[in-house]
Amino acid sequence: MTSILDRVAYSGISPKKPRAVVSYCGGQNMEARYVDINGSKIYCEIAGEGPPLLLINGGNGNHEAFHPYLSPLHNFCTVVYCDPAGCGNSEYKSAGDYTVESRVGDYELLRRKLGFESWSLLGFSTGSMTAQLYSVKHPERIDALVLTAAAPMNRSLLPSMRPDRLNEFISPEEKANIEAVERSNHPDMRQFAYNRFVMGEWKRWLFYKPLPADMLRIAWSLRDFDHHAIPGFGESIKALDFPEFDFGNIPTLLIDGKWDLLWNSRKSEIMRNAYPKAKVAVLENAGHYAFIDQPEPFTEAVRNHICE
Repeated sequence: MTSILDRVAYSGISPKKPRAVVSYCGGQNMEARYVDINGSKIYCEIAGEGPPLLLINGGNGNHEAFHPYLSPLHNFCTVVYCDPAGCGNSEYKSAGDYTVESRVGDYELLRRKLGFESWSLLGFSTGSMTAQLYSVKHPERIDALVLTAAAPMNRSLLPSMRPDRLNEFISPEEKANIEAVERSNHPDMRQFAYNRFVMGEWKRWLFYKPLPADMLRIAWSLRDFDHHAIPGFGESIKALDFPEFDFGNIPTLLIDGKWDLLWNSRKSEIMRNAYPKAKVAVLENAGHYAFIDQPEPFTEAVRNHICE
């Protein structure tokens, strides 16, 4: 498999309009449903058996980022996939509250409506911030936390998390092509994200070169990043600041990809120092999307943590 370490430059590629991605929604023995949360229809899917586990994507990404890579979790967990209010298949309302605080409140109400006394959370990227805030607000409802590609809820540490390898494996021509896509301001976020990945942007997010189907799936999951909801959520995430937060008695696992170029190369060390109670697993051949690069060791780490 081609990886970023091969330093293969991709030039002269004409991006194509992405096909409709093969959707796993409602498949794989999943129960798909809409749940009324504060007057809005929130889309979720439930699959598997065992202790409940809610998957939280970053930003305004939808649940399809996790399909089919985390399907093995169904073997030992009742996995809850959910699109946040205003995103993916969930209902959008122009007067809606799309802050991280509102999202945490939605997840707590979702837990009650699904009938779980407590559950575990897996937060990916900025979804880790949502998971952390939930643990501040409702610690008694969390059995365990898994945070991957995560950032701390400590604003003083964020400058040290800034990427220092963002363009290390991207050629000058690739960088120019990616910037040209960014200047295009394409109205379709799926096309915009897909074009950037094809031009070499994938190297910032993954260790192994993804198949076209994987590029399409990631692009599809990012389709609401230019959504009306993003200003409210993005600004509220930046305002989070809990420097004394240490997870209390919540068992916590941090999973990092060694080659996550979207964060600083010292990220794992920074997180380990910020949260000394947490376990840390670093996947050697993974980037930001560690569960795509190395799904088997990722799933095994989650299983050991949730089921131990």
